[in-house]
Amino acid sequence: MTAFASRLARHWLPPALRHALNRMAGQTFRYSGRFDTWQEACRAADGYDDKRIIERIHSAALAVREGRAAWEQDGESHPEIILNFPVLACLAKATRKDDTLRVLDIGGGFGSSWLQASQGMPDIKLHWTIVEQERVVSLARQDFNNQGVRYTHSLDEALATNEYDLALLSSVLQYIATPHAILDQLASSEIKWIVIDRHPCSNAGEVITIQHCPRRLYKATYPSWLFDCESLRSKLNLTHDLALSWQGQDQPIQGDGFHASFAGMCWKRRGEHT
Repeated sequence: MTAFASRLARHWLPPALRHALNRMAGQTFRYSGRFDTWQEACRAADGYDDKRIIERIHSAALAVREGRAAWEQDGESHPEIILNFPVLACLAKATRKDDTLRVLDIGGGFGSSWLQASQGMPDIKLHWTIVEQERVVSLARQDFNNQGVRYTHSLDEALATNEYDLALLSSVLQYIATPHAILDQLASSEIKWIVIDRHPCSNAGEVITIQHCPRRLYKATYPSWLFDCESLRSKLNLTHDLALSWQGQDQPIQGDGFHASFAGMCWKRRGEHT
């Protein structure tokens, strides 16, 4: 599809029809299968640590560093930084009175959310730590060590410092083998704020499926959770109050007998004052 045709379709076609055409053309993520365990899904997929995925995201991040793009997300380059206003609102709520903010970004890649925050909150002094896979951390320390972000591959090590105001989980829990254990760990920590964004909420309870990347990105598959978000809210509500929620901008998921839509949530530890 030419750039002109793409712009025309984006402005004039109904969203449902546009999404259906993109699916037919292999331009969107698709989902297949239902599995009883995460291990079964892993055996049927490439895996999120697939070398091709990391190479694609790394290449897009290098394009940003070298000025050939302004921002990247999920390995896709953009000519401008797309601000995520609900997440920025949460970051603003968590900012300290001295205009500093300490963020623990779990699954933050090469810093795309940090770049959004830096652009959207230029007067705030950000202290940003990203927890990622060892290969991503190694590449980040090699190529992005001077951009003001700290990288680690150990969540336990990061939490041991006890120095964060907010934990950010953007499009990450669905790709972790033990997402509930991660949430339990954060809920029992001393971090005041938990922000969950681009989070898939299923209409059929909790589902383990396989996500297929669109051809425009890379040919890869990996396991994915789709969550019972009411259960998640009930769990977090034991220790936190929901401060803000919003609908995600990612396209809804259609799978084998299920569908899911994306959501965002901002939680504040009960009893904490800003």
